[in-house]
Amino acid sequence: MAIHKLLLLPGDGIGPEVMAEVKRLIDWLNGRRLAHFETEQGLVGGSAYDAHRVSITEDTMARAKAADAVIFVTPEYDHAPPPSLINALIYLSQEWAHKPVGFVSYGGPAGGTRAVQMVKPMLAGLKLVPLFESVIAPLFTKSITDGKFNASELQETQGRGMLDALAKWVTALAPMRAG
Repeated sequence: MAIHKLLLLPGDGIGPEVMAEVKRLIDWLNGRRLAHFETEQGLVGGSAYDAHRVSITEDTMARAKAADAVIFVTPEYDHAPPPSLINALIYLSQEWAHKPVGFVSYGGPAGGTRAVQMVKPMLAGLKLVPLFESVIAPLFTKSITDGKFNASELQETQGRGMLDALAKWVTALAPMRAG
């Protein structure tokens, strides 16, 4: 089984808590030999600015270039993606090329889906492949207990489907990333 390098970008807000659940799913898949992902994590947006005074670091840019795929955790603000996500996509257009992208979105009743749908045409223009499969967390505050995001059974199923699709797309796009 091929090893796939996966860059995890939790973003701001509850992104780190949500990404902890994504990591748990990745460990589950790896443990059952259903996939083999090696993960790295980077900072973008406000979290990167708070830590390094830049919206994206050279280290995260290098990790993006080395990765086979990317997972973004993103909120929805006013029916749209946050500016930090748009900025990261534009800034790293060369590093992202020919990689599949998975989304874990959160927000109010729509769970961030409107933000993700607005970003997908932009991804195609930047030579990324947005997955159909994704994980949504509607009314996400109801899923947080003691500062920990607790994924539902449906979200875990969505996550396994997204990671399975990522593994397939990583393999399919490998020749384009190599050339």
